[in-house]
Amino acid sequence: MLTNEEKTKLRDIAECCRNVLDDLDRILDNYRELSSAPESVGKRVKRAWKRLKWEPEDISKLRSRISSNINLLNAFNGRLTRDSVVKLVRHQDDQERQAIIDWLSPVDYTSQQSDFIGRRQAGTGQWLFGSEEFQAWLNKNKLTLFCPGIPGAGKTMITSIVVNHL
Repeated sequence: MLTNEEKTKLRDIAECCRNVLDDLDRILDNYRELSSAPESVGKRVKRAWKRLKWEPEDISKLRSRISSNINLLNAFNGRLTRDSVVKLVRHQDDQERQAIIDWLSPVDYTSQQSDFIGRRQAGTGQWLFGSEEFQAWLNKNKLTLFCPGIPGAGKTMITSIVVNHL
């Protein structure tokens, strides 16, 4: 599916192509007499004269415009192809990650996290953010923040608050 910006760009390129083709059609109409149908000597002379009058500059300009439009179409197609490949790879990566997550645990931690944060009382866990241990863990690499406690002490809630904070 094309975005509105891509549709507009494609319409502009198509309009340029149509203009070149219309100009080419007008020029060809002017030179229709150059066909090789059998005719009188006078018409053959007229045809030969018109062939000599065929403006190489006109043909060169048309050729240049056609080449330019082909380049625009190729660039547009290249961008679409690249974007599609990126989306496909991203989708494939997302599917692989989800398969790994599902393999590790079927638990939906997103809904649990939302539930815990929704039940949190204002100000709960703020003491942790100001502690030296938390600040050291937050600002250094490869440290473990160990928070032991008895059942019901609030370890799960504090973990949800930390995850939400991060």
